[in-house]
Amino acid sequence: MTQYIIRRVFWVILVLFAASLITFALMHIAPGGPWDRESDKKPLPQRTIQRLTALSIMQGYQCGGANEPCIPPYNRPYFRPNNNATRGQTSKIVSNTFFPDCLTPSRSGK
Repeated sequence: MTQYIIRRVFWVILVLFAASLITFALMHIAPGGPWDRESDKKPLPQRTIQRLTALSIMQGYQCGGANEPCIPPYNRPYFRPNNNATRGQTSKIVSNTFFPDCLTPSRSGK
């Protein structure tokens, strides 16, 4: 019985070592890394932004304010692709994606 337990423990150690070695090798072979964020800094293509706007998933910023650009002839909303999205903006995009007919409650109590 003791030999059986020793053999089993030996194989458990061997299998765990082999699994960790394979995992380590795969992680180093894969391109990029967990902190490689260069792909996050690419702005969305203009065509994607136009589709999201047409589906009312994203609205953009209205032109005409202080230091806000207006692009003639339509004065369409514009986007700031290099700005970070806030938690509120992200939740609005997600909710508009999954619930497009949902209306924002009015704040008439103020």
